[in-house]
Amino acid sequence: MMNRLFAIALAAALAGCATTSPEQSVEPVLPKFDDPNPYASYDTGMASDKARPMAYEWQKSHDAEIVAATRPEVLLKFLESDEAAVKLLDEVKPDFKTDPIVMIQIGAISQLVMCTKLPDAPRLRARWTKALLGRVAASQTMDAYCALVYLDQLRWCGHPDEAKELRQLAGSWSRIRYKVTQGDNTVTAEPQPQTEQEKTDTRRVREFIAQVEREIAK
Repeated sequence: MMNRLFAIALAAALAGCATTSPEQSVEPVLPKFDDPNPYASYDTGMASDKARPMAYEWQKSHDAEIVAATRPEVLLKFLESDEAAVKLLDEVKPDFKTDPIVMIQIGAISQLVMCTKLPDAPRLRARWTKALLGRVAASQTMDAYCALVYLDQLRWCGHPDEAKELRQLAGSWSRIRYKVTQGDNTVTAEPQPQTEQEKTDTRRVREFIAQVEREIAK
């Protein structure tokens, strides 16, 4: 069955870029699988249903949509401005409810900005990583999954100069939940004490931030 980490795993499976012709310098390359796992048994007992397909079945049935969504000209639209980059990243939803196509596009952009054949790659990479870092900080009011998605992208494209900012986040990131009260003319948001799950989320995210910081600082 499609598991909880499917979206990240599928995004990570995308290749960065390849040259297909002198006129077309940047093009995502999608993996093709005849069998998702040659060592596993896919008899009737392992068959998935329509509501919850296995990752490779979903990819095969959405192949045309994936190809269209990851064209360089489509991906570059999300890098036209800071706002466009943040808007796409804000499509990451808590509770593993993110549209898989969105996850694939995010993963493809993280690799596209690292492509040396991409015109203006350093500037576009800086814009994308800035948006990712901002979303990591903002994800304190979401769930840990959102923060981990953004951090996983920074492992691909984070710049060593951004390690310091990650180091600061590793010490300050904390899962925050607010109680919102609306008065006659005011709206107040009070931070609530952390639940045990929120404490666990905070620890996990801080550990992952520190891990990503070490990786991109190399």
